[in-house]
Amino acid sequence: MSLTLIYVHYLLRFVNTLPYVACTYSSTSYTPARLHGPSPSAGTIHLGGCPVSEPRIWRLPHSRVCFVCGEENRCGLNVRFLTDGSRVWTTLVPRDIHMGYAGITHGGVLTAVLDETMGWAPAVLTGRFCMAVELRLELRRSVPIGQEVTVVGEMTDISRRIWEGRGEIRGADGTVYVRGSGRFMPMSREQTEQVMDMLIFDEGTVPREILSSGGPWQTS
Repeated sequence: MSLTLIYVHYLLRFVNTLPYVACTYSSTSYTPARLHGPSPSAGTIHLGGCPVSEPRIWRLPHSRVCFVCGEENRCGLNVRFLTDGSRVWTTLVPRDIHMGYAGITHGGVLTAVLDETMGWAPAVLTGRFCMAVELRLELRRSVPIGQEVTVVGEMTDISRRIWEGRGEIRGADGTVYVRGSGRFMPMSREQTEQVMDMLIFDEGTVPREILSSGGPWQTS
């Protein structure tokens, strides 16, 4: 295992030990065929996914304590994920508590949100959750504290025992800050249902039965 992968592994273990207390979160917005710029079908998000014309957008459930999406974690990111049934995305505005060097978002924070975004993508297609076993990241530019970025992930392969996905973090002007890929171990159906029991399906969230079955996502 490379030094980079060892660093990411232990960094994510550290992130999971952060305290869980109440907080607020920034809003996540999307309009059909537009994701902070031209339509994804026009090539703004260069992830290779098949574009969907005017897709129905669903909000995914979140948790109470997760560092990335937990509503009661004051030190967390508390983002909300959206999906069109193919790709998954969210927006993030890093705060001072997410800082590494002065004015710059810590690379571990970016790793955590990209990991979860990529990991959600196969879940919406298969109805089963998964856990990262390997992450590979290209940290191309520093993300300034207070600057909104969009995080996008998609599945690339679920034909093998270990699933694969990819994603990136972009600014509103199209600047790519982080690009990455990951390999994910799928959970069993029983394990998935246990995780579902811990998630919050509030008003406006995709119904549990649709998420559990992996679709259909384009129902009216």
